[in-house]
Amino acid sequence: MGTTKGLYVSSDSGRTWEKRIIPNLGEIEIRYISFNEQPNLLYLATKKGVFKINLNKLTAEEIYQDLPTLDVRMLALDKEKKIWAVTNK
Repeated sequence: MGTTKGLYVSSDSGRTWEKRIIPNLGEIEIRYISFNEQPNLLYLATKKGVFKINLNKLTAEEIYQDLPTLDVRMLALDKEKKIWAVTNK
């Protein structure tokens, strides 16, 4: 689950939640999570751009170069592995 205080995960269908600390991500507002075919890889839409998250390594990679704005509202991944971003511009 994405929140204004970072990334949380539940392994028991939502009964309990555990915060995932991603060192270079911090407590950023997460607007949307898009899942990849690889189970430990996901993409986040945030007010500070798009981030590729590796849950095994607990790393966040900034991948928003060439976007017209960092204010990303939503993401989608298609079958060709293209990432689609919806922004405020």
